[in-house]
Amino acid sequence: MEGTMPRPIIPGRGGRPSPPAGLSQREKEIWTACVESRPVGYFTAEIFPLLAAYCMHAITAEDIAIQLREKSTEPLRRAYRQETMSLCTLSGKLKLCKQGRRKHQSSEQSEIAKTPRRRLWLAHSDPA
Repeated sequence: MEGTMPRPIIPGRGGRPSPPAGLSQREKEIWTACVESRPVGYFTAEIFPLLAAYCMHAITAEDIAIQLREKSTEPLRRAYRQETMSLCTLSGKLKLCKQGRRKHQSSEQSEIAKTPRRRLWLAHSDPA
């Protein structure tokens, strides 16, 4: 096997799960967008059902939004609100949104409290 070059690693390939066969084309697009937005290896097999559910809720919310634009009714608004809340919950569990990826606010505050404060009047106390 002399002379064979190792295959280059192409970012975005390998380590990223393909969409399941049962998803619609639009759901597969959402799956791929979610998977590519996170680091390689971020999504593992136990998370796939949650990610598939997220894709399904996203499509359902899109469909309801189209109907709402045509004719706004209370049942449609309620259904849209419910789908949006499902999306918010799942995106938080999957840590897709910024809020899900950041540390808890109380831990950030404790880190800030530990930071030494700079005393400007002491910063240049050494006259040269």
